[in-house]
Amino acid sequence: MSVPVSPSPRDAASPRDPSEGVLRRAGVAAALALLAVGGLTAVRPAASAQPPTPGERGLDALRQADVLEEDGVDATPPAAVAGPPVTLGGAPADDRAPAALLPADGAVAFVQWAGTAKAGPAFTETAAHKALIDSGLLPAVKRSFGAVWQKGFEEARKAVEQAAGGGGADFDEIQIEINEPADGIEVEPLEEEPFEERIREIEIQEEAFAPPQEFQLEPIEENPEAFQADGVVVEDGDAAGAVPNPRPEALAALQNLGEATLTGGATVSVHLLEGPPLPSVFVVLPGAADAAEAVLSQTSVQEREALGLRQEDVNGVSVTVGNVPGAPPFFNFGLWRVGPHLVGAIGPGAVQRGVAVTTGDAAAMSSLPLAENTPADALLAGWLDFAAVADRFGEFPAYEADWRPGGQVTVGEILTALGLDALEGVRGSLSADGEALRSEGEWLLRGEARRLLAALDPAPMSLDDLPPLPAEVKSFGATSVDFAAIYDGLIDAAGALAELQRPESRERAMLENAPTVLNNAAGFDVRAALLEPLGSVTAVYGDPSDGGLFGLGGVAAIAVDDAAELRAGLAAAADRVLSQAPPEAGEQVRVSVQRWAGTEVTTVSVAGMFRPSLAVTDDWLVLAPSPQAVAAFLLRAEGTLPKWEPTGRWEEPFGRVPAEFTSLSAVDPRPAAQFLNSLIGTLLPPLDHFAGGPADTALPPTELVTGPLFPNVKWATNTGEGVRSVGYSSLPTPMALNSGGSLSTVATPAILAGLLLPAVQQAREAARRTQSANNLKQLGIAALNYHDAFNTLPRGTVEGTDLPPEKRLSWVAGLLPYMEQGALAERLDPNQAWNQGPNDFAARLVVPTLVNPSVPGGETTEEGYAATHYVGIAGVGADAATAKRHTDKTGIFGYDRATKLFEVTDGLSNTLMYGSVHENVGPWAQGGPSTVRALTQQPYVNGPDGFGGHPNGTNFSFGDGSVQFISENIDPQVLEALATARGGEVVDWDVVE
Repeated sequence: MSVPVSPSPRDAASPRDPSEGVLRRAGVAAALALLAVGGLTAVRPAASAQPPTPGERGLDALRQADVLEEDGVDATPPAAVAGPPVTLGGAPADDRAPAALLPADGAVAFVQWAGTAKAGPAFTETAAHKALIDSGLLPAVKRSFGAVWQKGFEEARKAVEQAAGGGGADFDEIQIEINEPADGIEVEPLEEEPFEERIREIEIQEEAFAPPQEFQLEPIEENPEAFQADGVVVEDGDAAGAVPNPRPEALAALQNLGEATLTGGATVSVHLLEGPPLPSVFVVLPGAADAAEAVLSQTSVQEREALGLRQEDVNGVSVTVGNVPGAPPFFNFGLWRVGPHLVGAIGPGAVQRGVAVTTGDAAAMSSLPLAENTPADALLAGWLDFAAVADRFGEFPAYEADWRPGGQVTVGEILTALGLDALEGVRGSLSADGEALRSEGEWLLRGEARRLLAALDPAPMSLDDLPPLPAEVKSFGATSVDFAAIYDGLIDAAGALAELQRPESRERAMLENAPTVLNNAAGFDVRAALLEPLGSVTAVYGDPSDGGLFGLGGVAAIAVDDAAELRAGLAAAADRVLSQAPPEAGEQVRVSVQRWAGTEVTTVSVAGMFRPSLAVTDDWLVLAPSPQAVAAFLLRAEGTLPKWEPTGRWEEPFGRVPAEFTSLSAVDPRPAAQFLNSLIGTLLPPLDHFAGGPADTALPPTELVTGPLFPNVKWATNTGEGVRSVGYSSLPTPMALNSGGSLSTVATPAILAGLLLPAVQQAREAARRTQSANNLKQLGIAALNYHDAFNTLPRGTVEGTDLPPEKRLSWVAGLLPYMEQGALAERLDPNQAWNQGPNDFAARLVVPTLVNPSVPGGETTEEGYAATHYVGIAGVGADAATAKRHTDKTGIFGYDRATKLFEVTDGLSNTLMYGSVHENVGPWAQGGPSTVRALTQQPYVNGPDGFGGHPNGTNFSFGDGSVQFISENIDPQVLEALATARGGEVVDWDVVE
């Protein structure tokens, strides 16, 4: 049963800081994480017992507060009492930084937060603080949303009370605590009779009303007069009053530890050593040792026993050691101090290694190369030692490979094939530098930048290499890119990955011949025609005047080394696209050519709404969402229109940019800030009106918000050991055009694609394979329903004409009504050829169930007819499809053969009905090999007969409607046995599966 507990009214003279609750919750969370598995506020049950649910913990808390009893018997356990005080041992104070208190051995990751004591004053001086806080923008939003949020809580509370049948007294604020009644408030006790009637009503409605598990309603039998509106009281006279928190000192200690962590910051590192891959974690909380000692002192004897807390001497340092409940004994944790700082360690041998650094007997993390250049004024800093992780897990198996010695491919082999073995690590930091926020980042290499990392060795460029930008440009980015080198790196990676695939497999052949596959698909040599003619500078920018609707839409400009070759390559690409476009596309797509500044501007108009355009000059390839933006570029290039220069507001930020760099980005944040202030000013008043927010919300003028802001700049340089980036910003904004990070615009997608593409491809292929299996399942069900209606499965081709099989309609025509395609079936004329009369139009309509999403080529054939990727199985041999009667080599389907289920003497679950094909794909409406095939040449899967469609195998459906994925390595004799309906073979299903 719900307990009528209500908080006391807020003191109007001292309103609560809205951020107070957030800070306290953050503090508690940090404290629980530090003190190992959060076992300090409740005694952990015995190892053999199940942990309590949140609802059970809530009821236990009420029982401990004498609010609930079990079956009329006082089952309240004695309140937890703090044990003897705990004194943290350790070492005396010294001047070492937090990173110097962490061990170096096995370190793979590091994060450091400076804390509000350092970050707060630093951030106060920044332009972002002046624009968002000092202007009054965020405080106004916070006040408005705080009021709306509080009213939402009140409405939710009232709804819950009404659903539970409770009262409707108003509350000023919802709190977690159970408070005493406010002074001066008189509350009349509830009447006993109505209360008992209400209890009975709740019991009756209990099954219909199911509250969350944490708040299960249970009837209680206490004296209703014991409940008052602003608290829960006990009945003994001397003890009358609200039940206090049973452990206020423990809660206060946890809050103090959280506040100390928030104020002083935290430094965390993760380590991996040789042996089992078990991580160790180290934590340093500056200035938090006393607060942690107070928390430990508030733990009860039972809690200390559950965690095994004890004092141990480790190399002369007294350490508070404990065990992680449920973990092996060697996986323990320890806490000790170094002056005012708290040091914590958890993991195998972590305490000993951490103490060794404290005593100066082991190297500290600050000595590592990745930690050397961390700025002293960093508010947030971190790094990842990718090489250490790769080396540590390099020998782990990635997947089985029974064709290789050892029977597996390792993680290290894949990383080497991709070129990622050359990556040392990454690091970054964020600092407040006067009014600017300074960000620094670096990608470090331990070898030659190759394959996926080819983009991490860019050539330098300067401001003079930039294209002519609009004079009023608000954002742009430029980067040095060698497209041909990146292409070569990707092709090289594909070849290396091919070596890790099964010999003579389809995947290996495609990877080994990646350039040929790509060029065949394009119809020309992609590298020679499109990549080699390009220069090394690529820029993108927003054109405020001709950027499309509302100035949106980016313009791309790529340097050109050989304009004639590039024009020829683009013409070949255009011819290929137009040749592959469906006939009806000509009605929606129009191509026009204009001439600006002596250069042709080609525009492709799509339905008159989208008009992407391009032009090729002797120096630049320009692509834009509109011909006006291209024309403006050409006019700026010849000097007719003014172009951007780093003067005025841009001069001071660009004074920091070096003479040479590999990438550069610049963004003026004022338009974004102006839009944000206008948007808030438009949406906030109606929100306050309808949601009950304050009526006097005052937003600052836009000039107060944008006034302190200056352009953000960010650049990257090639250090010879990697790429380093530095950025200064007044207000971080979404920078879609930003290319000045630690990687170039092209490098970032290339590396991320390399890391994510295999997993994404596998996930997509799994989904496609599942969809294909479902399609075959639907075909099987449709065939069985057809048999129920006609007492036979459909013939391979529609009968009733003298046409040859390849001219007739296929078996699909008969199944259409059973595939929710009745309207399409009615369009067909069985007396005409499949592509004559009304059949020609119907044959161009796609049937989704017949499309395997894994098969390249799409839903239609080259002639524009709707394709099928599933065919009926005719049996084994070249004559199986044409045989008019069943033999021991025929299957379920034949051009002139219909099969009844009882004729499948091999068993429906042992006989193939349909198979997926990926080569020689034909129209679904056409009879003959397009829709009926036999096994004629080995290998049967991914072989000459065209059966396939998925990596390493394909899906088949059986006569009983089931679907099975069959490997390309299946014994051919087993597949032959499955293909026949009356062969009498015995099938070994262990071989099939």
